[in-house]
Amino acid sequence: MKKILIFLYLFSCIHCFSQNSPGIEFFNQGKIKFKHKDFKEAVLYFTKAIEINHNYAEAYYNRGLAKDELKDINEAIIDFSKAIDINPEYAEAYYCRGLDKIELQNFQGAIDDFTKAIEIKPDYSDAYTNRGAAKSELQDYKVSMEDYNKAIEINPKDEIAYKNRGIVKIYSNDKAGGCEDLKKSVELGDKEAKKLIREYCK
Repeated sequence: MKKILIFLYLFSCIHCFSQNSPGIEFFNQGKIKFKHKDFKEAVLYFTKAIEINHNYAEAYYNRGLAKDELKDINEAIIDFSKAIDINPEYAEAYYCRGLDKIELQNFQGAIDDFTKAIEIKPDYSDAYTNRGAAKSELQDYKVSMEDYNKAIEINPKDEIAYKNRGIVKIYSNDKAGGCEDLKKSVELGDKEAKKLIREYCK
């Protein structure tokens, strides 16, 4: 069987808001620029906020998001890491750094970051889904299945978890179970799962 692509929540990083921190005016301008997809300007404003407040974890985190949009992944990782240094309980920063590590095919590093995000935030369903994806890339299908199961338990409408679990079941010679998961993913609105059904569930 040819390799089937495992899918990620690549755009599921979320903005973090900040209140009453020095540099808040520049931070808010950065958020506005980001919202309007002016990512280069967003980076500049978040940088100005950081220059005023060197311990501004949220500004580092959001600058990392903007750099991701500019495909500057290595620099984004540096920003997420700085946010974590300032706030070691920053689950979203671990999560987004994990996504970037997957982009760089550092799957074990990604697993470590998703695991830390889950330790901080046990109901982080997206982290379970993407940790499962990283484990699938390492062909650790049995363990990845456990992550998809947990993601679905937390969020029964997680179409990507159903889709990825379906792919893993097909890899594991459970075609019927895999196709049921793919059908559920389609019911939840995933269009890619429909293509997989046509190819693997004849």
